[in-house]
Amino acid sequence: MRARSGGRLLIEDPSFRAKLAQLEIETISIETTVMRMMAQARTGPDSGPSSSMIKLRWSELLQR
Repeated sequence: MRARSGGRLLIEDPSFRAKLAQLEIETISIETTVMRMMAQARTGPDSGPSSSMIKLRWSELLQR
């Protein structure tokens, strides 16, 4: 099934593609931050508020 808007494929809409690309960039950013935190956790320091901030950002991203 392919989503359509105004008779054409949604992926052909430049605005939709830009939004989708932005979501992908933000997802990769969060993933990178989580990987960095996991590496730091192996050395012992507490992540402090970082984990809560990541959870919040991830929730916002999922809603969008």
